[in-house]
Parts: sequence; C-alpha cells; structure tokens
Amino acid sequence: MELLRKDTSAMRRCSIFLVSFFLLANACASTPSELSTRKPGSQEVLVTGRVDVLLPGKPLFWVFVVPKEGGTAWDYKVTGDGTFFWYLFPGSYEIPSFQWKQGELDPGTRTGQAFARFTVPHGKPFVYIGTLTITFFKGGRYGIKVFDDYDSGGFARLNEKFPGIKKEDVAKSLITLGGRL
Repeated sequence: MELLRKDTSAMRRCSIFLVSFFLLANACASTPSELSTRKPGSQEVLVTGRVDVLLPGKPLFWVFVVPKEGGTAWDYKVTGDGTFFWYLFPGSYEIPSFQWKQGELDPGTRTGQAFARFTVPHGKPFVYIGTLTITFFKGGRYGIKVFDDYDSGGFARLNEKFPGIKKEDVAKSLITLGGRL
C-alpha cells in the first residue's frame, strides 16, 4: 500500500505541526519504556519494526505516535537503521505525522502527514508491525509504504536484542495506511 502526498501548503504544514504539538503537549509527551533486555511484563507487549527514511543528507527525523484510546502520546526520533523496540499496552495506535529537518543547523522543521495505524493485539509478548518507509522526491513530494521484512531481517533484529525468542512468540500486525485518522 502506498500514499503519495505533495507538501505544497505552508498553512497545511503549520496546522499539522500545531495539531501534533498540541497532542504531544496535552498528553505530557514522553518516550515509551526504555529498551532493555527484559521481557515485557504481563500487561506490556514489546512492539518492534523500523522507520526507514529515504531523504538525501543526514536529516533529523521524528514520527509521532498517539494511542487511539487516549493515554500518553510521544515522538520517536529515528536513529541508526530506524529499528525500534517499544513497550506498549494492547490497543490501537496512530502515526498521524512526522517531522524532519536537514541537520542541526537547519533553522526550519518540516512536517508531513503519515495516515498510519497499527494495532497491538493481546496474547503474544512480542508484535512485529513492519517497516514504514518514507521516500522523499523533488518538489516536496513524499511517498509512504509499509514493507513486511519479518522473514528477511525483522525477526533477526528482534532476536539480536532478545536472544532465544521463538517465532511463535511474535504476532504480526502490520501498519496500515490510508484516509484521515
């Protein structure tokens, strides 16, 4: 599934930023539980996947994650290869937007819409949600796709951090794209 957007309106960028900022400020934004080598507690599920940003240079890049049922929203700074490990409670989550800037010296932060969702199901201690790839094109356009690379690297990344995990311990609940959140 792919979404293609054109980033043309300063008003739209500003409104997305303000909405994202408002959501984060009102939810007392924080990051999810820090990664550790412990297994999730009885109420938590370890959610893993990647955010892959295809943008020239060395951009600073964040995605915003919002629990659909309420709770604490946060921004996730994409680092390294974009692999993440988040301890979350079962439920529905949205990634409504993302922000980026072209390095520390770039005075402006740009915002885009992601229209992404994922669900953390009950019943398994680990959930793989896929790789969210955001590709930037000339003229401010960007495309968003979701890839299932579980068998070609996703499980290996999880097993590297948590040795001994069996594939049957991991549920797949891939990110979906489309429509307004």
